[in-house]
Amino acid sequence: MEKSLDLRKEILDKSIKEANFKKDQIATISHEQNEKIEALKKLSDQINNEKEETEREKEAAIKLADRMTNKDITEINS
Repeated sequence: MEKSLDLRKEILDKSIKEANFKKDQIATISHEQNEKIEALKKLSDQINNEKEETEREKEAAIKLADRMTNKDITEINS
């Protein structure tokens, strides 16, 4: 009976070690994924900021073009 209990304890200990190892692997992978998500969020924010700046510049260019006269266009062409 004691040998049987010792064998069961040994099997349980091995299972616990394997489960802890897998838990550590999952924690490492989750941490790496979270870092990648943060990097992607920063990149997305940067892209959105650049897009907004481009839109502002486009609007300013359109307003400037709307104010141009025929004389301005002739001067640019020459």
